[in-house]
Amino acid sequence: MALNITIDGYNFDKDSILGSMSVHYQAYFYANGTASSASKWNDVKILDSASYFNFNLGDLDFLGQTGVVLNNSIVLVVFWKGSNNRIDNCGALTEWGAFEIVMSGLDTYTQDSQTKGNIPPDLHWSTDIPVHPYVDTNYTITNTSEDEHSWNF
Repeated sequence: MALNITIDGYNFDKDSILGSMSVHYQAYFYANGTASSASKWNDVKILDSASYFNFNLGDLDFLGQTGVVLNNSIVLVVFWKGSNNRIDNCGALTEWGAFEIVMSGLDTYTQDSQTKGNIPPDLHWSTDIPVHPYVDTNYTITNTSEDEHSWNF
């Protein structure tokens, strides 16, 4: 049976206004179970002029028509403004966002999204290192930082 699962929606910018065509997006299929297709990123795409995004898991650049998607598999969708290469030019991104969809057997999933401005993380570190530490002694450094861009993936 051909795989035909559509994911679509509209993207809004940090001011809750529909995004522009400068917003790129890419999806990652995370397989859950040995019978699912292998995990894979699809090709980078750009929003259309109405800030609409759309892709199909059965597209040839993604899982292909012979792919298998089990319930509870996850599709992670990432949005960003700037270069079409979010990895090589991460420092130049001005806004970005992400969401995930858990597959539940539907043919169509619709999820609007929003990008947020690049906000530096709020860094918090704690340590038990005394003013005059001892040689050959283990000390603990704990990172309890919070990030404006935290999602559960």
